Amino acid sequence: MNEKQKQKEMTRLWCKWNRKEISGDDFALAVGKLYEAETLVTWNDRLEKLLVEA
Repeated sequence: MNEKQKQKEMTRLWCKWNRKEISGDDFALAVGKLYEAETLVTWNDRLEKLLVEA
């Protein structure tokens, strides 16, 4: 999914949330899934290690 498609989906989700068709939790989960691959690719493993050990 390219950036323009992600923005379109994000807008669709926000509109559904704004009309109270979905809850804030559902909105957050959907956005998380939308950007999950990028987050996994860009996550800093050393930072994660520090947070997990803390």
